[in-house]
Amino acid sequence: MFYVIFLHFFFRDYCPVAWLDAGALSATGKVGGFGFVAEYEGKFYKMASPENLEKFLLAPDKYASGESLPKDLPYKLTFTETQLLDDENCSLLGHCPVSLIQSRILGPSGQKIIEGSSNCAVSYKGQVFRFLSEAESTEFLSYPEKYAHAKLPRFQPLSQLSFCRLLTQMVL
Repeated sequence: MFYVIFLHFFFRDYCPVAWLDAGALSATGKVGGFGFVAEYEGKFYKMASPENLEKFLLAPDKYASGESLPKDLPYKLTFTETQLLDDENCSLLGHCPVSLIQSRILGPSGQKIIEGSSNCAVSYKGQVFRFLSEAESTEFLSYPEKYAHAKLPRFQPLSQLSFCRLLTQMVL
């Protein structure tokens, strides 16, 4: 005989320790998995690591009664969903917000305006963002507010597509 157990995790599949200590929306692994779980006052909490589980167990009141998750959470788009998008339907015209923000430390001359991959996209607050790779996508999923407000610089280098459009207009 098999029993199916359904648990409601208070922070869904996010780690309350990562959220409350670092402001990171740290996924706890496989959705529905039972990695590092603690029960406190009848509620279940999943942690992203054994270290975070230990922190939770040492101060459960701090994490169980802390700030709840934000209302809007980012989510990865499926491969099929990403294939239906074009640059005009994406925020920043399909450029990677993580690369853009992280390169700003170098100053305006060092800004990297990198086109995101058509296979790597996240939806957040009604906008779709593309990313250079899974690493940038994961960074965005952890800290969406840090990157969601990125803006393209006023002047941008021509992409291959823009250059082809320019040549076409010149010929016509």
